[in-house]
Amino acid sequence: MKKAIVIILAAALLIGATVATTMAWLTDSTNKITNEFTIGKIDVELDESNFNDNKLVPGKTLTKNPRVTVKQDSEKCYLFVEVEIADDLAAVINYSIDDGWSLLTTDTNATRDNYKGIIYRIVDTATDDDQVYPILKNNQVIVKGKEITAAELSKVDVNDTFSFAAYAVQYDYISNEATEPARAQAAWSAAAFPTT
Repeated sequence: MKKAIVIILAAALLIGATVATTMAWLTDSTNKITNEFTIGKIDVELDESNFNDNKLVPGKTLTKNPRVTVKQDSEKCYLFVEVEIADDLAAVINYSIDDGWSLLTTDTNATRDNYKGIIYRIVDTATDDDQVYPILKNNQVIVKGKEITAAELSKVDVNDTFSFAAYAVQYDYISNEATEPARAQAAWSAAAFPTT
């Protein structure tokens, strides 16, 4: 009797194993999709080729061509230039900022932290080429003529400089401000540029 039970159990196990191997779950699969990311960038350069024309002679036009280049493949950005000029030098020369630039503030009592001396423009990088932006109108500085005195000229020394520094901040996703220059001011503040 025990032998018969063992044979029946063995047969049941064999049948169960055979049925289990012939049954299958319904399954399917897909190919893997892989996301590869690239990093957005902004690449700017500042240069000037005529920085040796510096002799102050009343009435003389000095060739000055500082310019900022936004390199191809850069993201749309705010392009900022910090313009600094020593007071004694500012008293004896005239210059204008080139077209297309705007003042970040018109407050004459502003400091660098609240936008003094900062000009900006929006650069839409839809083109595949480098984009070059002159800073000074007509690439020149004009030494004042008869309206300056020898005393004013004598105050200018080698420590009195006229300098430029360029910065760029992405345009998109940086500010919730709706209008300019508030939006550009927010971008400048968010970037927290160090003083030069």
